[in-house]
Amino acid sequence: MKTKEGLAFKNLSTKEQQAYKAMLAAFSVYASFVDCTALDPGIGLLKIMDAVISDNPTITYFNKTLIQVEESHLGRRMLLTGVQPKPQAQKMSRTLDEHANAVISYLKTTPRDDDYTKLVRIHEFLQKNVKYDIEEFNARTNNTDTASHNAFGAIVKRLSVCDGFASAFTLLAQKLGFDCMMMSGKSTHKSAAAVPHAWNIVKIGNCHYHIDTTWDATSCQDFGELFYTYFCITDREIKKSHTWDTQTTPVCSCKNLSYYAKNGTIVTNEIKLNETIKNFIKDFTKQKTDVYRVKISSGCNLPNDPGDYLAQKFLKTVCQATQADLQINYTWNNDIRCFICKIEK
Repeated sequence: MKTKEGLAFKNLSTKEQQAYKAMLAAFSVYASFVDCTALDPGIGLLKIMDAVISDNPTITYFNKTLIQVEESHLGRRMLLTGVQPKPQAQKMSRTLDEHANAVISYLKTTPRDDDYTKLVRIHEFLQKNVKYDIEEFNARTNNTDTASHNAFGAIVKRLSVCDGFASAFTLLAQKLGFDCMMMSGKSTHKSAAAVPHAWNIVKIGNCHYHIDTTWDATSCQDFGELFYTYFCITDREIKKSHTWDTQTTPVCSCKNLSYYAKNGTIVTNEIKLNETIKNFIKDFTKQKTDVYRVKISSGCNLPNDPGDYLAQKFLKTVCQATQADLQINYTWNNDIRCFICKIEK
């Protein structure tokens, strides 16, 4: 099992980094507990464990959702539950590595590919090939399948919840040479109440970006098309639905690698909106695509029901241009202001 200090480690204090190193050393030999007696008693052990696992998606041999801290006159220990025997854990680690390498080969990236291309292929692969484990999500605190919470579940079993998706993205991104970590926080996806959630932060050059493959994957499974709404977005955008300890993460403020920025489909005014629809019509008539995707900038004002307005405008324009009676299916994300529309056949 390969382990290392990553992005999460860099955002810890000196004392927290010492604790991180102690845990990483224990996890690297498949230990069943971590001796924390010599560590600063004021350090939050669960926070440090989250940081270690955020940087190291290959750590899969115990149930990270059930951790106990034991204190006695002999000292303090962090007890791991669901620990697999070392031979079994090592076999699981090798299997994960083999499958991850197979995915990397499948992605067919080359040294000439830019960072955007490499990352978006990971994002698309996980959407297409990993099913969201709704049964495990509904179990919440009574987890039944620990693999759904790590990279093994996503990459080997092709079934996971959010932290499985995020761990898998971390592992694949790291194999392609990126600094990438899993984020832990809360979100309000399809729910009025915030629930525990995991996603990613990736570093490219001097910039950091949020990527939530889980949310795009579940939207993909519902809508039947690939989503890029939560691909390489900023703190400001994701904060509308996600919360986390911002003191422990790098600032994400760059916008240049979003799908919409790379494809020139960020709409700033009515003229740009008309231009994107005309470009779609050209591709649609050549049978290149039947899906229209745009992102509406925050400075572009739309009516009270933006999704309905965009759908009607799109449908009317396309029907007039093609002289066809068409039907569409669409979705609108009000937080990120993304509109996706598909011509129904």
